[in-house]
Amino acid sequence: MRSDATERGAQGKEIVIEIGVCYIRFSISHASLFRLAGNPDLLDHNAPELRRALDETWAVLTQAVCNAQAQGWRRDQPSEVVAMMCWSIVHGIASIHNSRLHPAGLHSQDTIDIMRAVSELL
Repeated sequence: MRSDATERGAQGKEIVIEIGVCYIRFSISHASLFRLAGNPDLLDHNAPELRRALDETWAVLTQAVCNAQAQGWRRDQPSEVVAMMCWSIVHGIASIHNSRLHPAGLHSQDTIDIMRAVSELL
C-alpha cells in the first residue's frame, strides 16, 4: 500500500491517507474477515502470528506518520498518538460502512470519498 502511494508521487500526509484508503477498501472487500478480526471473542489477539501481523501493520502506519511529521504535518504531537487518531478515524468509518450505520445524508456517498473528506480536517 505504501509503495503504491509513493509510486504515484504521494508524500507525507498523503501517504497516511492512502494507508487509510487501503484499510477501508480491505474492510469493504473482505467484510467478514474485517468483522472477525475486530471480535476478541472469536480471535486470540495474543496468538503469535496474529500479534506479529498487528505489530507489522502498526509499524507501517507509525512510520508513515513519522515521515509525514518530518515534513511538518502534526510535528509537535507524539507519533503514536497521531497514528492512533488516524487508525481510530479510519476504523470508525470502515465499521460504520460495514454496519450500514451511515447517517441518512451520507447514504449515497462513497465511503472512500467520505474518508478523504474527513482527512481534510486533519
